Amino acid sequence: MANLESVVRERNRAYHLLETGQSGERPGGEVTNFLGLEEYVQHEEYPIPKEQNKEYLKAKAAEPKSSLAEKAWFLTRWKGKLRKDARRELR
Repeated sequence: MANLESVVRERNRAYHLLETGQSGERPGGEVTNFLGLEEYVQHEEYPIPKEQNKEYLKAKAAEPKSSLAEKAWFLTRWKGKLRKDARRELR
Protein backbone atom coordinates (compact mmCIF):
# COMPACT_ATOMS: atom_id res chain seq x y z
CA MET A 1 0.00 0.00 0.00
CA ALA A 2 2.89 2.36 0.77
CA ASN A 3 4.35 1.68 -2.67
CA LEU A 4 1.05 2.56 -4.32
CA GLU A 5 0.86 5.80 -2.37
CA SER A 6 4.41 6.75 -3.32
CA VAL A 7 3.64 6.08 -7.02
CA VAL A 8 0.51 8.25 -6.89
CA ARG A 9 2.40 11.00 -5.08
CA GLU A 10 5.19 10.89 -7.67
CA ARG A 11 2.66 11.07 -10.52
CA ASN A 12 0.89 14.05 -8.95
CA ARG A 13 4.20 15.82 -8.35
CA ALA A 14 5.24 15.31 -11.98
CA TYR A 15 1.85 16.54 -13.23
CA HIS A 16 1.99 19.69 -11.09
CA LEU A 17 5.58 20.40 -12.15
CA LEU A 18 4.60 20.18 -15.81
CA GLU A 19 1.47 22.29 -15.43
CA THR A 20 2.49 24.95 -12.91
CA GLY A 21 6.24 24.65 -12.32
CA GLN A 22 5.67 23.91 -8.63
CA SER A 23 5.65 20.53 -6.91
CA GLY A 24 2.09 20.80 -5.60
CA GLU A 25 3.12 19.42 -2.20
CA ARG A 26 2.10 21.28 0.92
CA PRO A 27 5.04 23.25 2.31
CA GLY A 28 6.35 22.27 5.71
CA GLY A 29 9.11 22.86 8.19
CA GLU A 30 11.12 21.44 11.05
CA VAL A 31 9.48 21.80 14.47
CA THR A 32 10.98 20.94 17.85
CA ASN A 33 8.75 18.63 19.87
CA PHE A 34 8.53 18.47 23.66
CA LEU A 35 11.48 16.02 23.80
CA GLY A 36 13.74 18.42 21.93
CA LEU A 37 13.80 16.36 18.74
CA GLU A 38 13.29 17.97 15.35
CA GLU A 39 10.42 16.59 13.28
CA TYR A 40 9.03 17.57 9.89
CA VAL A 41 5.48 18.91 9.90
CA GLN A 42 3.48 19.95 6.86
CA HIS A 43 1.83 23.35 7.16
CA GLU A 44 -1.95 23.40 7.04
CA GLU A 45 -4.50 26.14 6.61
CA TYR A 46 -6.81 26.64 9.54
CA PRO A 47 -10.04 28.66 9.67
CA ILE A 48 -9.09 29.89 13.17
CA PRO A 49 -5.61 31.04 14.28
CA LYS A 50 -3.89 28.68 16.75
CA GLU A 51 -3.97 31.29 19.52
CA GLN A 52 -7.78 31.49 19.34
CA ASN A 53 -8.53 27.79 18.74
CA LYS A 54 -9.79 26.23 22.00
CA GLU A 55 -9.19 22.63 20.89
CA TYR A 56 -5.58 23.38 19.96
CA LEU A 57 -4.96 25.15 23.26
CA LYS A 58 -6.42 22.18 25.20
CA ALA A 59 -4.23 19.74 23.29
CA LYS A 60 -1.17 21.93 23.85
CA ALA A 61 -1.91 22.15 27.59
CA ALA A 62 -2.25 18.35 27.80
CA GLU A 63 1.16 17.84 26.16
CA PRO A 64 3.77 16.63 28.65
CA LYS A 65 6.07 19.29 30.03
CA SER A 66 9.79 18.68 30.48
CA SER A 67 12.59 20.80 31.84
CA LEU A 68 15.82 21.60 30.01
CA ALA A 69 17.70 19.15 32.24
CA GLU A 70 15.28 16.33 31.32
CA LYS A 71 15.62 17.17 27.63
CA ALA A 72 19.42 17.19 27.88
CA TRP A 73 19.37 13.83 29.71
CA PHE A 74 17.13 12.30 27.03
CA LEU A 75 19.06 13.75 24.09
CA THR A 76 22.45 12.51 25.34
CA ARG A 77 21.12 8.99 25.67
CA TRP A 78 19.30 9.20 22.32
CA LYS A 79 22.43 10.36 20.50
CA GLY A 80 24.45 7.63 22.25
CA LYS A 81 21.97 5.03 21.02
CA LEU A 82 22.20 6.38 17.47
CA ARG A 83 26.02 6.23 17.60
CA LYS A 84 25.90 2.67 18.95
CA ASP A 85 23.51 1.59 16.18
CA ALA A 86 25.74 3.22 13.55
CA ARG A 87 28.79 1.35 14.87
CA ARG A 88 26.87 -1.95 14.76
CA GLU A 89 25.97 -1.35 11.11
CA LEU A 90 29.64 -0.79 10.21
CA ARG A 91 30.68 -4.19 11.53
